[in-house]
Amino acid sequence: MQPSPAPSSAIDIAAAQAGWRMRVESTTTRAASALAGGDMRELERLFDELEGWDDAQRAHQTRCRLAELVLAYRPQQADAWVSAFATASKCMLDALARTPSEPVLLS
Repeated sequence: MQPSPAPSSAIDIAAAQAGWRMRVESTTTRAASALAGGDMRELERLFDELEGWDDAQRAHQTRCRLAELVLAYRPQQADAWVSAFATASKCMLDALARTPSEPVLLS
């Protein structure tokens, strides 16, 4: 992933920040919906989508948020967390394989 080019003015910077904030929040909300609906394919797709983002820091931020969602997941069915945890674990291991020295993911 290449970093985004630097915006040229304060207005451009604010617009870029707002755009990324919305993208991170939208992805997090979609992941929460996928978890609530038991849709692990969608959860995996959202993790995979992060690889195409052109801002590695925002992708990392969102990946951490998705992992936190899964860790906080408390489904009504006691064993439903297993598939969510397995899906997120696979996705996190895939991300670590691409960036093996990432300290937050290693933790």
